[in-house]
Amino acid sequence: MVFYLAYPDGNVDLELLCNLCHLRLAIMMKIARCEGNIDTVRSVLEQEDTCHECLVEGSRQDSVSHFFLRLLLCPFKSALNTVVQAESMLFQCRFEALNWDERRAIIERAFSESNELLKCHVSQQFRDVLTTLTRVLDAMLKNWPRIVEAKQFSVNVPFEHALSLVSARRVILQAGDAVIQEHHLSEFLAGMFQAACEQGTAHFKRSARFRTLHQDERMAELRKSLRAAFEAQRGYFMTCSPLKADEVDSQAAVYFPPCMSALYATLKRDRRLAHEHRFVFSLFLKEIGLDLKEAIEFWSRHYVEPPGKQATCSHTWQANTSRLTYSVRHMYGQEGRRVDYTAHGCAQVQDNRLCPFTTDKFQAIYGKEQVEDMEDIAQLCENKQYVAACKLHMGRIGKQLASEMVLQAEPFESRDAEYLQEPLVGIHKPSQLYFYIRKLTGLS
Repeated sequence: MVFYLAYPDGNVDLELLCNLCHLRLAIMMKIARCEGNIDTVRSVLEQEDTCHECLVEGSRQDSVSHFFLRLLLCPFKSALNTVVQAESMLFQCRFEALNWDERRAIIERAFSESNELLKCHVSQQFRDVLTTLTRVLDAMLKNWPRIVEAKQFSVNVPFEHALSLVSARRVILQAGDAVIQEHHLSEFLAGMFQAACEQGTAHFKRSARFRTLHQDERMAELRKSLRAAFEAQRGYFMTCSPLKADEVDSQAAVYFPPCMSALYATLKRDRRLAHEHRFVFSLFLKEIGLDLKEAIEFWSRHYVEPPGKQATCSHTWQANTSRLTYSVRHMYGQEGRRVDYTAHGCAQVQDNRLCPFTTDKFQAIYGKEQVEDMEDIAQLCENKQYVAACKLHMGRIGKQLASEMVLQAEPFESRDAEYLQEPLVGIHKPSQLYFYIRKLTGLS
């Protein structure tokens, strides 16, 4: 039941359901921190505390925990997106771990269930996804011997149903279609799994069953506890007052992690950022509290100025107001596909070559008088433990800031020594580092 197209029936004990949903959420959050690295996901799934019947393929606990977690979180866009993306990575790991006979059995079942759903009254978006999925599964079954023998196989799909492969330029485009070949099938099917989850959930939200489920007091209590657990697992540091456009400069001077400080320094120098860098920095600002109105104000202040000599972008706010405003609104989920984008994690920042700890640029963070402090960080960088190096750096900054702010009260060690230890373990995003430092100084 890898695709979860058919809802489970029967009864389930309420206490068991609560435990299953919370356990699955915790596992999905661990998978989400892998940021798309399938090898890392496999390592997570091999850990002892992750091995549970709620993840045993085809088990009732697997089906029940998946559906209830997804449906109970659907009012909370960020939580739902995180869980569905993690479920998609879980799907890809599962699919790649199966033998050919097991894969065929799952594909046959998904083909049957998707055909049955197409006979029902579903939204056009959900129907489009199911139609593409059915066509691909049918082509796979008809050409199964060729796929098993790794012979050439391809199937055309609408390009919008293969966006991850299209954006990575890993597929050929023909008349608006993406050509999916046999070596892309597992990744493509993972994308279709995610689309089916998203559209299936959207379809369910419009049903009477959704209203019945969410009006049930027991489910309301479970939904509330799941949301609280999600916020806690995402990072209890991530709560703060709204950030104003004119406050970014003062916040950057003290609380921004090195990668975001470097981007902001480039923006102040050149009054522009390259498109990819603007995307990264915008989502960081969004996640630390800059709302849409303030974001438009922030970017307009920079882009009304002429670009610096080293700027790679020549757009101006005066000449490109609509385009630039649309870009900001898109990042806030108000335009285009209306995706509620979340800020990049440390692994993604490293992939974009924006982390100073992946290069010698980290040395510029320290002054000459701090050579000793730099040696252990340099060792971590040499071992490619870039996140650990950044955490060590930010931990020192936080300890120093907190010490300065409580001099009149009590020593730092007695106030925050315990607080310094555990929070850093769960940090994997620049935005979390920002909130961590603010927490230490009592500003969040």
